[in-house]
Amino acid sequence: MTDAPVDDLLHALLSHTVLTVRAPVLAFLTERLDTRGEDGRRAWTQVLLGLFRQAPYVTAARRYDTYRPRPLRVTARYAAYEANLLLLTICAAGEVSARSLYPDTTEVVEAWRAQVRLWRSQLGKEGWQSMADWLALDRRRDDQGRYVVVSRDDGTFVVSPVDLHWTYDRDQPGPFVHVVTDLGARSARGVHLECGVADDTLRHALEPLVERLPSALEQMVGRWPDVMP
Repeated sequence: MTDAPVDDLLHALLSHTVLTVRAPVLAFLTERLDTRGEDGRRAWTQVLLGLFRQAPYVTAARRYDTYRPRPLRVTARYAAYEANLLLLTICAAGEVSARSLYPDTTEVVEAWRAQVRLWRSQLGKEGWQSMADWLALDRRRDDQGRYVVVSRDDGTFVVSPVDLHWTYDRDQPGPFVHVVTDLGARSARGVHLECGVADDTLRHALEPLVERLPSALEQMVGRWPDVMP
């Protein structure tokens, strides 16, 4: 890109802290967007989605790059900006499908997972947890395959049980067994390398089970509700 991006000012304001650490700000913005009416919210949704999609590819210098209220790595600023664009999109639209966020790939679940892992690594403990608490995610499937829809948790969201048919992308009815060699050992290496408090705690709690029943992490048995009780 040879010209300065049109979102220079927005980037300067939204690339330092994820807005969920100040929940009243998002409530205020939602109220303001509501005054725009359905057509206005739809227009803002398209603008914000466009900015979200282009953000990973912007390499040109931005007009307000000297505005730095606190020192942050480039990756942390990118993560905060993308997170805030998503939050604003949800404020405008109510919910957003991963297919709208990543229209250039059919692997939208993998694209979403990579995005979430970036946020988790770059937003800081408070920022990441506040965002995870604010969002509600619905795992869905249709004729085109798996996808997710994210929205704001209005206080009624409950995390659904794991559906292994969805996780392993099995769209055929009936039970199945999925064998993963050395999953426990490979997962332990990753957790050990990352040095995370929550992951270490979970690994510690599961170690007795894995030691006595290693197949619990190596053989995944999926069931179809209409076939198996």
